[in-house]
Amino acid sequence: MQHLLLVQMGGLLLLFTALFFVLDGTIDRELYRRLDSELLDRARSYAVLVAVGHEADLPRDDAPGARFDLRVLTPAAWAALHPGTAPRIGQPRYFDTALADGAPARALALTLTAAGQPRILLLAESRNRTDRLERQLRYTLLGGIVLALAVAAALATLSLRRGLRPLTRFSTALRRIDPEHLPASLPPQELPQELQPLRAALDATLQRHATTLARERLLLREVAHELRTPLAEMRSEVELALRAPRAQGDHAALSASLAGIARLQRITDSLLLLARYESGQAQPLLEPLDLAALLRAACARAAAQGAARAIAVQVQAEDECWISSDPVLLERILDNLLHNAVSHAPASSRVHARCACADAVQLVISNAAPALDPADLAQLGRRFWRKRALEAGDGHAGLGLALAQTLVAVLHTQLRFTLHDGILHAHLGPFAALRDTA
Repeated sequence: MQHLLLVQMGGLLLLFTALFFVLDGTIDRELYRRLDSELLDRARSYAVLVAVGHEADLPRDDAPGARFDLRVLTPAAWAALHPGTAPRIGQPRYFDTALADGAPARALALTLTAAGQPRILLLAESRNRTDRLERQLRYTLLGGIVLALAVAAALATLSLRRGLRPLTRFSTALRRIDPEHLPASLPPQELPQELQPLRAALDATLQRHATTLARERLLLREVAHELRTPLAEMRSEVELALRAPRAQGDHAALSASLAGIARLQRITDSLLLLARYESGQAQPLLEPLDLAALLRAACARAAAQGAARAIAVQVQAEDECWISSDPVLLERILDNLLHNAVSHAPASSRVHARCACADAVQLVISNAAPALDPADLAQLGRRFWRKRALEAGDGHAGLGLALAQTLVAVLHTQLRFTLHDGILHAHLGPFAALRDTA
């Protein structure tokens, strides 16, 4: 409020200062105009007496109490007192001078003809009354400006306090919000219409922070839950190895511990990659790539993974299908989708990958999923979600589809799932096809 008051008072001070100089100059000009008009009227009446030869009837400037100087000069005498050309007939000349006692005066020189000879009537009158009136008006004007500033400051203070009172209450309510327990919306407060957009923006920001806080707390709980299982397995294996004879227990314990460490490493790597791309710290590097070749290479890796369970991976794609994307991210997405399909498909089943290369390139990966229900499709891509509890030796962290969804968003495309007759279809795309790569 102090800043607003200082700005307002500074603006009013500048305005009143400019107004003071304008009015002061106008008053000075008007006072001098009236004084000059009075001098001219008196000088013309004296000029009539001089013209008809009654110069002796002119008032004496040495009379008691006289505050003027009246002279009738010849051109030579005028030139001696005031070097330069004499005023022309009918063109009076005004100037500031001083009386014999040093008092400031306003003078008028008027050229006339007396007895056929040019004469110059010089009339000077004291400016004390005019200067005194000018000072009084100036002090009155200054006092009025100071009073106006004081009244304006008081009114502005009251107005700002009254206008900012809702904002003060609103800020007090904001300070009372516990950052560890953010409400769903801001507390109701009556705010002026001009501040409603600010309240709406703060409310939206608070909701985003509340959502982020809830998501991070859920992530911490899920991470703690997921890390607890491999850590418990590793501890059990080490304890069993300590109880068993050294030769018998070392190899099995180390193998189990190595598997647990590998799983922890996969979880950590996936979480770090998710955090990097969700926070915007890493950006995709787009370049032309052959999606068909990338898909065939990913399917070959998935086929090797599914060989132990007799899962066949089939590819349907053209010889070439060029798009613009980040090859590293897209390869990671394909590996995660195919790994998920091979891992959850029944033994001796088939995983099918099809790439439709048209103006809008679409990629579909299908696998049998008898355990899934249509209601489960909304859970696909949620961190650490699995249809059934993790079995010993499963090795899945539940982050593959979540990471794929994040990378898909980074590439500004889409990943959606459909379920038809027990077959899960993962639809990836669209991508803009590059028709001419030469």
